[in-house]
Amino acid sequence: MQSPAAATPETSTPRIVDRGKGDISVEVKLFGAYADLAGRRETTLALASGSTLADLVGRLRGKWTWLPASPATAVNQAYVEPGEALSTALADGDEVALIPPVAGG
Repeated sequence: MQSPAAATPETSTPRIVDRGKGDISVEVKLFGAYADLAGRRETTLALASGSTLADLVGRLRGKWTWLPASPATAVNQAYVEPGEALSTALADGDEVALIPPVAGG
């Protein structure tokens, strides 16, 4: 049985409309179940200068309540260790990948 979020993918795209002075632009890549639930594979967010992964995840969770509070992440194609993930500072132009849990056997 599909959850309501899975049955109706997200249709609005958080996009940068007007960046304020001191804002940064971060490209967010979604994979696997996260891309399916969001209904897209990428989005761009404007965040305040000095923002961290915690700020980015908090903003996304405001729209995508299914997103875990501490998802596996990579910044600029480098995996971020879980213990330091949310405190990782972001810079203008960074690419953040949100990686869903996977299981295998």
